[in-house]
Amino acid sequence: MFRECGWPAFAVLGLGVLSVLLAMVALGVAIARPRVGLVLGCVALAVSCSVPGVGVGGTTLGKSTVDAALSGASVAPEQRERIRAQGYQEAGQCTSLGVGFGALPWVLSVAAVAVGGLRRRAQPQ
Repeated sequence: MFRECGWPAFAVLGLGVLSVLLAMVALGVAIARPRVGLVLGCVALAVSCSVPGVGVGGTTLGKSTVDAALSGASVAPEQRERIRAQGYQEAGQCTSLGVGFGALPWVLSVAAVAVGGLRRRAQPQ
């Protein structure tokens, strides 16, 4: 998958690791300090939602690269659709990576927001 997606896969990986760490910290903080944990959980949720977005961006970039490569007259017309289909399939791997690397941090972030919100509500004012 990484090879087919290309360099955007490393952006997805880096952002995914960052968002997992941020979500884990947010969950831990939400247990100890609910108000801060709630805010940090919302930030982690926003970052975790950007991971699939980066994957979709990589897919779009890959598809435009395929279309640019096929725009010239150097490719035989009978091969053009086969190459386009294969190129689009490879570009679609970026979206799969984005969703895969964004699922766990999203769940952790939602848990941090829920824990922070529930603990904040349970605290006496």
